[in-house]
Amino acid sequence: MSDGSRPVAPIPVGVLTGFLGAGKSTRLALLLKGADAAGTAVIANEFGAVGIDHDLLSVASERVTLLENGCLCCFARGGLEDALEGLYVRRERGELDFDRVIVETSGLADPGALLSLLSFGGRLAGRYVRANVATLVDAGNGAGLLEEFNEAARQVALADRIVLTHTDLAPAPSSLRALIEALNATAPVADDGRLLFADLFEGIRPGGRHFSAVPAIGPVHRHSIRSGVVIDERPTSEAVLELLLEGLQSQLGERLLRVKGFVRIAGIDSILLVQGTHRRGIERILTDSATLSDHRTRLTVIAHDMPQEWPDALYRCIRQEVDFLAEKLARPALPLLPQLF
Repeated sequence: MSDGSRPVAPIPVGVLTGFLGAGKSTRLALLLKGADAAGTAVIANEFGAVGIDHDLLSVASERVTLLENGCLCCFARGGLEDALEGLYVRRERGELDFDRVIVETSGLADPGALLSLLSFGGRLAGRYVRANVATLVDAGNGAGLLEEFNEAARQVALADRIVLTHTDLAPAPSSLRALIEALNATAPVADDGRLLFADLFEGIRPGGRHFSAVPAIGPVHRHSIRSGVVIDERPTSEAVLELLLEGLQSQLGERLLRVKGFVRIAGIDSILLVQGTHRRGIERILTDSATLSDHRTRLTVIAHDMPQEWPDALYRCIRQEVDFLAEKLARPALPLLPQLF
């Protein structure tokens, strides 16, 4: 602070990245529950019009800023600058107390453009300094994703630390390790799936791994990738949810990159956290509704070659049919009529 009550050293900003389904939000939420999480502010970015991560990171909700409906390497960059400036101003006023910031990117973000933004000139000059880029890689599906998606390859190429996730389900194959080595031979690789503050804020190289030193791998962001949302104010049924997930997987197949959100089921107090990919599968986890700021059904679907409105249209169609059948079955049966002959 300007009155001398705070150190004038710039605040370190660590970047957490990784492709869709790598487990960023889950591991960040665990990190923020730790005893050493005090003094950490978070900016979470989602590729979709409905914010989910704020509730997943609710353990530190007063220090979490959510940037929705775009990735940081595209049109949300101005939002990141605003968010960082807003956090700093609130810190100066004594409204927030933090001494480091974690930026969680969307799974489709290219860290290269983000790192150029984190040079911290202009209005952010002297206030922040870039720390490490930590990239999470799905041990089971990472090799295929690195070969198919330029975004995933750039995330690995620009990492200061790499963490292999889902290793409890399948060990990382040698093909994945070879791809990581080819893309980034200098970043340490952790095999235990744990994200640590040290990955983001310790052993920082001066200036970090500069984005211009990494050769262009290919065009970033296929314009065919779309995000659709499902929102329902009313509780729904497990039958509707299962038919929706079955429809998404059967109709989209490998084009389905991510499903993530909360579903409110009629008749139960808890809300289901639904998240997964076509390759990994989709899990359903009971969540305490008291921890959520929004009790509506909210699902984000990210896929190739998918009309933006299609997930919601599919959901409405399924719900209408299921509700119709449920109402029909609930009607009292007509009495048996006597036979005429």
